[in-house]
Amino acid sequence: MAASETAIQLRAQIADICSSIARQRALLKELEKQKSEAESLLNAVVDPMGRLPLEVAAEIFKKCLPLTPKFSNYRAALAVLTEICHAWRKLAISIPSLW
Repeated sequence: MAASETAIQLRAQIADICSSIARQRALLKELEKQKSEAESLLNAVVDPMGRLPLEVAAEIFKKCLPLTPKFSNYRAALAVLTEICHAWRKLAISIPSLW
């Protein structure tokens, strides 16, 4: 077998491996998306805040914030709400009037 044939075979093998890696990455990305969706659904089931209409949750969140929106206090309080859990973060971010 000539060196050029060996090089061609090795390049083909590397291309096959790269294709396999790309497929596995795509599969992993899809599985991570499915896991995230399942976690969101679980949070909605076990977290009462997740079952509330957005308008009601927004009012509850607003009541947790300082009455006088001094920038640093307001942002700190808002940061606490977004650090409770992923579901609360997603909820708080989806309420434009908080920001």
